[in-house]
Amino acid sequence: MMEKMSEYLLVSYIKELEDSKILIDKVKGDWISNALVIVNCFPEYSSRLTQLLNHKLSYLNNNELFEQIDLVMPYPNMTQVWDPCDRRYQGFYNYLSDWVRKNVFSTGSYLFVSSRENLSVIKPFLRVKLESVDYKLASCYIKQGDPEPDFWVEKYNKPPLFEWENTNK
Repeated sequence: MMEKMSEYLLVSYIKELEDSKILIDKVKGDWISNALVIVNCFPEYSSRLTQLLNHKLSYLNNNELFEQIDLVMPYPNMTQVWDPCDRRYQGFYNYLSDWVRKNVFSTGSYLFVSSRENLSVIKPFLRVKLESVDYKLASCYIKQGDPEPDFWVEKYNKPPLFEWENTNK
């Protein structure tokens, strides 16, 4: 089991919290308005980060939480996602196209948040409805060689493994 663990960037609870704080500090800025919608990308992995960020930035919104919505992302070895509305698996690009049509409006600004996902894949879908100044991408951990989001903390060569994950998968 130890050999398998060396294939990963091990992320302890403390490291995850410290890196979340670093990301939150990077995200803060005058680009945030009360019309901001925070998008929790890959809720299975990013919900803790998204909640921390939303609460820590709420002072920029009269101490109210920003609107927050989920965007399901595929696991790295999959091209499909579970569509919670239709209650079935759907190809990710079809799902994403429908999700943008239903959830993204040209009158708002958006912050897409992920703990570890390459969010650049969503940019072409967002450009259909938004100007590039109307959305930002934020991720704690990005893969070396992947396009950089607007805000990030650390690049990795090995996939992150969070302390809370089931290591027997």
